Amino acid sequence: MKLHFLKGLAALLLTTLAAFDASAAGGYVNCKIQNLGSATAVYSFLTSGKTSRQVNFEVYCERLSDTGGQTTTTVTYAVAANNGIGQAATPPSTQNKAKYNGGILNYDLYTDSTCNTLWAGVPPVSYTIVSGTEFSPAKPHNFYICINPGLSVADGTYDDTVNLTLTGSTSNGSVVFSPAVSAVTPVAVHIITPPVCTLASPLNNVNFDTYAAFGNALARTVNMNATCSDTFPYTMSIPTANTYGVLAGLNYSLSFSNTSITNTVNVIGTGGVKGTPLYAKMAAGQAGTCTTTSGCTASTPVTLTITY
Repeated sequence: MKLHFLKGLAALLLTTLAAFDASAAGGYVNCKIQNLGSATAVYSFLTSGKTSRQVNFEVYCERLSDTGGQTTTTVTYAVAANNGIGQAATPPSTQNKAKYNGGILNYDLYTDSTCNTLWAGVPPVSYTIVSGTEFSPAKPHNFYICINPGLSVADGTYDDTVNLTLTGSTSNGSVVFSPAVSAVTPVAVHIITPPVCTLASPLNNVNFDTYAAFGNALARTVNMNATCSDTFPYTMSIPTANTYGVLAGLNYSLSFSNTSITNTVNVIGTGGVKGTPLYAKMAAGQAGTCTTTSGCTASTPVTLTITY
């Protein structure tokens, strides 16, 4: 019984070695993703139109261990792209999602800078490799990170990871495609959203309308509109010298408070248009300097400053 067992084991070892030698005789084709470009985009919700950022990479293949008389090999590779790890939120979706500090910025991958055709990877590409040579130069590919305009997001850097999976095959069964297991190349996506603020143009004017000499007081409230990044703090101010002014001999006041006189106010952005009230008042019982029966019209500019 022991002799039979040893013979069987010896035969098994010989068979295994023979199969290994046959595979080695055909060689193998090694492919890899290389020269991955930066996947960092800068985004402002104030930008009109879509924001796009091109990302380049290459697929490089070469034939190695070429023995046994093999002269040419046709290799076919493909690259698949997933929707990023951020889309695995609840509920999951096919929309790419970059995340920052609990916030989400939606984006997608496209084949073109105008963001018309979604990109899910490189379809099968076939090339013939002559014995002992490689693809030269490496095969270039690209895709575009695209973001829709007007997304209300806080300033920061939103991150995601998109996985590129390289697979392939060869035309000759004795030539092995390497890596034998799908190779995954992570693409670190970063979308930077710097803080931005802009005042409405033109700003709303303060119009006291008609004031009767020695008449009643007038009060007006006018919104000063600004569009600033979501959750971003900014300050509105008017010059101290213009907190109290005179129009046609009539004293008036401007304030960011309805109960006191203040020339500054702290505001938090919403990612959309936000109106901050400016209170204008003209006290009662003033004579003014108008001497015509048809009335007088007077105006003066006041500078509004936004600081962030």
